[in-house]
Amino acid sequence: PALAILMCGQTRALSLPPVLHNVHASLARLRDDADLFLAIDRSVAGNKSAKARLSGDALANVLARLRPTNHSVVGKSAGQDLSLVRGRQLMQWHERRRGVDYAWVMRLRPDMAVTHPFPPLAAWPQPKSPTLYTDYIGSGDDGTACSATPHIRPELLANHGVCADDNWGFMSRSVANDYFAHWYWHASWFIGQYTSVRAVSLSV
Repeated sequence: PALAILMCGQTRALSLPPVLHNVHASLARLRDDADLFLAIDRSVAGNKSAKARLSGDALANVLARLRPTNHSVVGKSAGQDLSLVRGRQLMQWHERRRGVDYAWVMRLRPDMAVTHPFPPLAAWPQPKSPTLYTDYIGSGDDGTACSATPHIRPELLANHGVCADDNWGFMSRSVANDYFAHWYWHASWFIGQYTSVRAVSLSV
């Protein structure tokens, strides 16, 4: 497979039958060209209490339905950054095992559903230069924090970088080395281009 799909974050609603069915169906046309990696925890939908945990049976159902190439499950997430790093490690271990890197990487969250199935990999834009397709949010009015902005002022992009939206991303393998090291993209790490996921969805 040329594509690695990394699903990283708190499990939340993933184990609910409608969500699990949605995720499975949305990825169906990609799975012939993709390996799926899960870096999740045992949190459950609508409850952030430490007492609420994904049961063993529910986890087994998730794994049986999605058939990941590999997975990492922790009791409680230590933060989104570490979930991304765990996902990257799973991908890298498999790359070393098979002796070749993936060409493309998709990032997904466990707690989201989509309105349309993803198209086959051959239908996606595949530029030769390092590229990240994602929605993005700005770095705040003063450039010090992530917050939604109508647009990113050039001076903020130059001085403070941007925060990539944490819902979805499709990127060149080389870009994934930085993306899955941290969710905040400083300008000094910037390579490739940003474009709206909405535009990508329309183009494919």
